[in-house]
Amino acid sequence: ALNMILNKYSYNKNDIIFIDDNASHLLDPKNQGFQVYLSNWVDLNNDKHIQIAKDNNIRILDSINLIQ
Repeated sequence: ALNMILNKYSYNKNDIIFIDDNASHLLDPKNQGFQVYLSNWVDLNNDKHIQIAKDNNIRILDSINLIQ
């Protein structure tokens, strides 16, 4: 879907930020060069998602603060 947006609107990968609360949804876009963040708005993520994000150098958004 992110690549379709790139093509349709002539964006660059740096123009798109993908935020999701499931770390596994972020791995492929990150590997393709997109900016990705794991959202943890109300501490809904379990330790598994947090660890996946940390292991893959995915930044974590907690409320409005960047914590990694």
